[in-house]
Amino acid sequence: MRFILQKDEEKPNTIKEVTHQDRFKPKLYNTLYIPSWVNGYSIGLEFIYNWFLSRFPDKYFRTIHILGKHPFDDFRRFEYGEYVKREKPAVSIGSSIQYDFDDNNLDIHLFGIDGYMRRSNLQRSFFKDMINKLYVSFTAEVMQLTFTFRCRFETRAEQLDAYKRIEIMFRFGCTETIEADMDFHIPYELACDLAQDAGFDVEAQKPLGEKITDPYGFLSYLNSHSQIPVLYKLRYINDKHEYFIRMRNMPIHLDMRNKPDADEGEQEGQTSNNFNIEMQFVMRLPVPKFYVYYNELHPEQKTVVQPSNGINIYSMRVLDIPDVNSKGWTQFATSNYLKDENEKLVQSIDITSLFDAPVNGANRDVSLQTLIDDAIKVGISPSMFIDIKVFTNDLQTDKGLLLTNMDWEHNKILLPKNTFNSYFYISIYLDQKYVNDMMIDKQRMYRSRVNILPHLPDRKELKLSDRITIEGTDAHRVDVE
Repeated sequence: MRFILQKDEEKPNTIKEVTHQDRFKPKLYNTLYIPSWVNGYSIGLEFIYNWFLSRFPDKYFRTIHILGKHPFDDFRRFEYGEYVKREKPAVSIGSSIQYDFDDNNLDIHLFGIDGYMRRSNLQRSFFKDMINKLYVSFTAEVMQLTFTFRCRFETRAEQLDAYKRIEIMFRFGCTETIEADMDFHIPYELACDLAQDAGFDVEAQKPLGEKITDPYGFLSYLNSHSQIPVLYKLRYINDKHEYFIRMRNMPIHLDMRNKPDADEGEQEGQTSNNFNIEMQFVMRLPVPKFYVYYNELHPEQKTVVQPSNGINIYSMRVLDIPDVNSKGWTQFATSNYLKDENEKLVQSIDITSLFDAPVNGANRDVSLQTLIDDAIKVGISPSMFIDIKVFTNDLQTDKGLLLTNMDWEHNKILLPKNTFNSYFYISIYLDQKYVNDMMIDKQRMYRSRVNILPHLPDRKELKLSDRITIEGTDAHRVDVE
C-alpha cells in the first residue's frame, strides 16, 4: 500500500493527498438474483410437520393429509391401505402465507433493484474469491405462515383424551422460538454465472437454461472460498441437483396464543361420528430475499509521472496484510499482540483464545480448536488447513513478515530469536474447503435439510429422535416443492 502526498500549487502551504483510487474504491459490477420463495415455504411446512407429530406416539395418526400436495403422493409410498376411505385418527394440515407481512417495516419494499444493490455491502459477502475478484452476498427476510391442523377421531372418548394431551403437550397461550439449521437454495443462474467467471465450463441447454459440466469440481471451489458450507443435492421441485447453503442457528418463531377448538361431532342417524379438534399455529421463519453477485474488474491502470519542476513528492509506507496467502486461502481472522512492560523479548504468543471461536459464527458450531484436536489425533498437522502469519512494522524484512513456527499442542506461536519488536499483527488464513468438508461430515448435513438444535428444554422428555433430526438422525421429508 502506498500513499502519495503532494504540495498544492494553488495553496503552497498545504499538502494534498493523492491515493490509488482503484485500491481503495474498487469498481463493482453487481447482479441481483431473486431465489425461489417456495423453498422457504416447503422448509416451514417440513418443520411444522415433524414438530407437530413429535408430540404424539409413533404412528398415532393412521392418515396424514397435507392440503395442496399432489393427489397421487400417497400411492408412491407403496403401502397398503384404504386411501378412498380415510382411516382415523387422521390429521389434515393446511397452510397459508401472509403476502403483505413486512416484520414491522423491517422488510418493507421501498427500493427498486438499483436501491437494493446499493444497500448491499461487499464486505458482508459470504463467498469471497480474492484472486478472481468474485463475491456473493445475500439478504434475508421473514416469512409468516399460518398452519391449521384438524384432527379427526372416531369416538368422543378419543377426542377428549387427545384434547387433554394436546393441551398439555403444546404451549397454548404463549409463543416459542426454536433454533434450527436449514438449507437455503442458491439460484442456479447465479451458480452458472459464478462458475463461468471462475473458469468452469458451462453448457447451454435447450430450450432454455445452462448446465455446469463439472458440478463437484465447482462444489469444491465454492467450499474453498465460502464461509458457509455449500451442498450439492437433489431438489425435488424439478428433480435436478442444485446448490444450497447450510444456514446455522436460524430462529423459527411459533405463535400458539390461539387455543384448540373441539366440536360435537357429526350426526349420522342416532349416532355421532367424526369428532374434530382444530388448532392454528403462526410461524415466522427467515428465508433468503435476494442474492447479489459482485464481479470486481480491474481495468489497466496507467500512471503519468510529471517531470520534476520543483514539486516535492513525499511517500509513506504503511503495513498491508494480504487478504489471501500464498496458498490461495482467504483471511479468516486478525488479531494484535502487545508485549508486557516486564517482557524484554517476546519468545512466544499464546493464541488459544483465537481458536475457541466457531468457524461458521454459530454458538454450537465446530470451533477451530475442535478441528485442531481431531487432526492431531489422527496424525495430521493442523498447518495443512491453518496458516498463521505474524507481521511487524519493520518493513525491511519481507514486508514485515516474520518467519515463525507453531506449537500446535500448546497453541503457541514461536518467534525467532532476538525479536525486539513490541507490537505484532497476527493473521490467520483458513482452508475453507477443508473446514466446510469437515462441517458437512460432522453434522451429517446431507441427511436432512432442516435440523432442529438439540438444546431445547423439552427435547429429552418428548423423545423426538424418531421423527425430528437431532444430532444427525433422519427426519420425515415432506415433498411439497
